[in-house]
Amino acid sequence: MSPVRVLIAPDRYAGLLDAAQAAEAMAGGWTEGAPHDDVPRLALTDGGPGFVDALAAAAGGELHMVTVSDPWGRPTPATLLVSPEGSTVHLEAAQVCGAQLQQRGDDPLAASSAGLGQLLEVALGLRPARIIVGLTGALALDLGLGMVSALAPRTDPGADAILRGGARGLGGLAPDNLACLTSAAARFAGVTLVGLGDLQQPLLGLAGVAATHASTLGADASAAQRIESNLSHAVALIRRFRPEPKDLLTGAVLRVDREPGVGAGAGVGFGLTLLGAAVRDGVSEGLVLVGAADSFRGVDLVVTGTAVLGWESLRSSPSAAIAQLAQAHGIPAIAVCGRVEAGRRETMAAGFSGTYAVASSLAGWSTFAAHPARGLATRAAAVARTWSPPDPHPPATPRS
Repeated sequence: MSPVRVLIAPDRYAGLLDAAQAAEAMAGGWTEGAPHDDVPRLALTDGGPGFVDALAAAAGGELHMVTVSDPWGRPTPATLLVSPEGSTVHLEAAQVCGAQLQQRGDDPLAASSAGLGQLLEVALGLRPARIIVGLTGALALDLGLGMVSALAPRTDPGADAILRGGARGLGGLAPDNLACLTSAAARFAGVTLVGLGDLQQPLLGLAGVAATHASTLGADASAAQRIESNLSHAVALIRRFRPEPKDLLTGAVLRVDREPGVGAGAGVGFGLTLLGAAVRDGVSEGLVLVGAADSFRGVDLVVTGTAVLGWESLRSSPSAAIAQLAQAHGIPAIAVCGRVEAGRRETMAAGFSGTYAVASSLAGWSTFAAHPARGLATRAAAVARTWSPPDPHPPATPRS
């Protein structure tokens, strides 16, 4: 019998392990449970935390380490990945705009995306033909206007202070402060700018970025309402400042704040579109960038996973996407997760042939969260013994 080839291809386990760390733990556990299997690894990404590392592992390239500002103006390290042929630069918004950078006492309303603009400045200096920005996981609720301001000539200190002052600063935004939109966008002439994130996240309203993400930064209901109000004020001014196209068939105005992807990265996608970017679905594009389809050659089983497999992850996540892709290739896919909150019918409909939880109840979650790699490896070893046939020719045991 030929060796079984098992592709270990997990998503990140949010707040616990990135995708590469999860793949390492799962592969180690699987090899313990089925040492005769061939176990290649593939870290998945949706443009969120671990995006640059996943691409570097899958496709190679040259890493550049830089220091930029975090959302509250402190220096923070970040990494850019230049593709092997040098034409594309990849960068990750969550590295410089993520909630992990917040410290006690930091004002949620002051969080700025200016550091992402500084990172884009470095990327432009490498003279690429294309820049790809992973947006998922960014949490600076300033519409990406801090980023835009950081890319424009510093000719108006007052406008800079407002645009880089987070959601709080946007409350004082005036039409005269918007000249930087044109000059910043001009920086990308001849460069294809692409954002990767959630195309379904609304920018404003009851399901908008303030309502969805403000609490993650510690904003209470009153602060979240103020963020929403200031974002709405800024969007209204920008819509008047920049002519909006019309639908050629209906004549209806195509509102910039309702375009797919403007809510990606907690609204940083809006600022990226002002720079001329196209925002694409992070999940599907992420599979393409890491070469998921090519990795299926000769594979008998796909093992994926994420922290919590529930309704949201079944709707849109790398783990669900690779299960569906495996199904299309006639390959079974299973998931080893921290928790499984979806029913058997739902997971089978999403393409999973089986799902396995490390923590079978909420009570077991704290144990898993304390040692996620260990828990994932132990569960993967047990699952391997279920799914992988025993070695028909095990090594002979020496006689005593």
